Amino acid sequence: MWLQRRVGPWASRMGAAGVGVAVRDLGYRWGSTNGNTHINIHWATLQLAPSLVDYVIVHELAHLKGLNHTDRYWAEVARGMPDYERRRDELTTAGVKIWTCRG
Repeated sequence: MWLQRRVGPWASRMGAAGVGVAVRDLGYRWGSTNGNTHINIHWATLQLAPSLVDYVIVHELAHLKGLNHTDRYWAEVARGMPDYERRRDELTTAGVKIWTCRG
């Protein structure tokens, strides 16, 4: 599966090797996690550029170490993806186009 092949290297980089991944309808969330060993990616996320899919993957993998968006959490995201702020901004712009297409 394309998504699992993208998750694997990021999970290894972030110390979360062996994490499971599933594609689901998550409402208006790009991704989610059970906070332990599994991440979910919204099907609409797969319409984004691969670099933005990677941002969502890293965002959720960081949540495996903490469910809140604390400074420590963002430091974990930055450790895995130093340019996350640029990608997060791009996601905000690209996301509007995807969500407005949903019925």
